[in-house]
Amino acid sequence: MVTDHSISNNKNTYTLTQLEEKFENEGIILDKTRMNRYFVLNYGQSAAYSIKDSRSELYFYIFDSEEECIKGRAQIEEENSKLNIPHAPNFNSVGNILIIYMVYPDNQSKEMSKIIEVINNIKSDFFEALESR
Repeated sequence: MVTDHSISNNKNTYTLTQLEEKFENEGIILDKTRMNRYFVLNYGQSAAYSIKDSRSELYFYIFDSEEECIKGRAQIEEENSKLNIPHAPNFNSVGNILIIYMVYPDNQSKEMSKIIEVINNIKSDFFEALESR
């Protein structure tokens, strides 16, 4: 269990491992998986996770800057607007972090509210770190 929930390094961001731990500390068990090719970018760090006992997935991206994050999100959103996919990507970004929650229509349950809560906590941590500087 991770006890340090602070933002790491001077970029006000988490590492991929810290993002994973943030979810797992709230009881959301993640298993590494292969990222859908329509969500792969050639820049930044990324990781894909399936959520245990669920069809849903989480994709984490950490970029070198907020501008890169905006560019990456726009690129993924544009690519996905052309597809007929069985899930609804839920895009969440703060600073240079992008989290995509792949929600399937039959899976909007207690899991979804827990995941949104963790994402909101990550956003709060980010802004608290900015205010304390």
